[in-house]
Amino acid sequence: IMVVLGVLVGGMVVAMYLPIFKLGDVVG
Repeated sequence: IMVVLGVLVGGMVVAMYLPIFKLGDVVG
């Protein structure tokens, strides 16, 4: 259960972080 929860949380963090990183890379 902990592994599944960790994957879900990690996926959400990556999904939220990647667009910001790409947008910053395009702007910067």
